Amino acid sequence: MATSITHATCCDCREVFDVTFFGHSIEVAVTSMPEFVAAWIANIENIHRRRIRRGGDGLIVGLDVEWRPNFRPNSPQNPISLLQLCVGHMCLVFQLQYA
Repeated sequence: MATSITHATCCDCREVFDVTFFGHSIEVAVTSMPEFVAAWIANIENIHRRRIRRGGDGLIVGLDVEWRPNFRPNSPQNPISLLQLCVGHMCLVFQLQYA
């Protein structure tokens, strides 16, 4: 099954893409604005408030970070440049290097 990506919306604070992956639709928001990240997290908490309050199974959050590796010996690692969070069919890509 093919993967498709559609550019859904764009504004000053974020870009949103609709990604179809193995028949599943995923909304991906890309931003470098901490205020949008806070709003995205608040929205996720609101959507899943019953599951969060209930406890038990809880809420599964996918997490990934990206950075440029440093291959020089005895040199500090480069900072994280990208944070990716995914809950259900909604994902956030936070561009830390531009924040």
